[in-house]
Amino acid sequence: MGAGINYTKFTTSDIAHGTVTPDSSSWGGALQVGVDVPLSGNMYFNFDVKKVYIGTNINSGGSSLGSLRVDPLLVGVGIGWRF
Repeated sequence: MGAGINYTKFTTSDIAHGTVTPDSSSWGGALQVGVDVPLSGNMYFNFDVKKVYIGTNINSGGSSLGSLRVDPLLVGVGIGWRF
């Protein structure tokens, strides 16, 4: 279980239309919960869920049009090896 800071850099965006563009980056919070389950030897199974808070301003011609929030829920599974 954990909490931290998320930095998102927008490299491309389908939002951009003419002079309407999002800011290029975002800072926000991030929450995580997960578990590592030993399989055999140094091998383990990993499962985690993250909630990431992303927000950016939408601009046109130097003026702010408002903000856009994108707060994805990320689910990860994997096999790991400790060495």
